[in-house]
Amino acid sequence: MKDGIAEIIEKASKLKTEKEKISFLQNSARQCGPLVTVFRLMFDSGVEFDLPNGDPPYTPQPKESDLQNFLYSEFRRIRYFIKGQSNMKSLKRETMFIEFLESMDPDDAKLIVSLKDKKSPYKGITKNLIKKTFSEAKDW
Repeated sequence: MKDGIAEIIEKASKLKTEKEKISFLQNSARQCGPLVTVFRLMFDSGVEFDLPNGDPPYTPQPKESDLQNFLYSEFRRIRYFIKGQSNMKSLKRETMFIEFLESMDPDDAKLIVSLKDKKSPYKGITKNLIKKTFSEAKDW
């Protein structure tokens, strides 16, 4: 079974050198299609979530649950929460976001909440590191 997206980023954050982090993230991006998009959502100021700031009132899944693959299969749903991508009413969008968070691994849910608020929850995973890691990040 492959690691969840949050697990990949956490592993990268624990590596000692910038060079190791860059290499690990580049290799991981080959197996994890959404990884670069996750960093874009985290660091590109031109992409905004159409949701209130702060932690939404959701109940995380228990950690024992085997839900690492949920975010891979449902990642495309993120577009409903991005400004200008959906004409859904706010209440429906916010309810759908909470249901989305409650359906995934708790570490991935924390990651998604941090994306919404444009924060990196991982020490050493910075906008500067991601710009050095992925060529498409140069424009963010």
